[in-house]
Amino acid sequence: MKLSIGKTLAALVLACAALGLGVGAQAAPVTNLLYATEADDLRLIGFDGSGFTSGFATVLESGFSPAWTGISYDPGAELLYFSTASNDLRVIGFDGSGFTSGFATVLESGFSPGWTGISYDPAAELLYFSTMANDLRVIGFDGSGFTSGFATIIESGFSPSWAGISIITETPFMVVPTPAALSLIALPLLLLVIVSHRLGARRSMNESTRAVRRCAA
Repeated sequence: MKLSIGKTLAALVLACAALGLGVGAQAAPVTNLLYATEADDLRLIGFDGSGFTSGFATVLESGFSPAWTGISYDPGAELLYFSTASNDLRVIGFDGSGFTSGFATVLESGFSPGWTGISYDPAAELLYFSTMANDLRVIGFDGSGFTSGFATIIESGFSPSWAGISIITETPFMVVPTPAALSLIALPLLLLVIVSHRLGARRSMNESTRAVRRCAA
């Protein structure tokens, strides 16, 4: 099946945009923010990894009952996981500035000892948590429930006790194709398509001319 130049070019541009290849592709900026629970509410403050970048924290949500003991935000899935004083793990829709669902869902419960902090690694499907027994543990977790029967103690004997944790395993980024990237990729492909089309047209014309000459002879 033969494709017209227009359809071919459209397919090339869409492919370039989907892949985001070539010079000029840039990483979307990662926002430096720190989320924290305090006095039964959820707060946000600017944080660059070495200190606060804003003077005051902003209260995003409040009035939690039971009180939250740990939080972990998955921005890719727009989900906020949190442990509570009722010794359970819950999840709620969250877009970075507020809840997007009315109620939280209890995923797991009956923890002993109680949890004091959590950090979810969605890529590795692991959930890290600190406990009232002054230790750090890890368990398999796929975002909706545990995938392993028992947690493993990684470190213990903390003094003073930990009240929250955050484990960073990789820097999240998104490749965004720019006009420069698309032009650098699409231009050579465009020239190749035009040349191929012209060569095909010239070949067809030559074959037609030879056929007419044979008939005349």
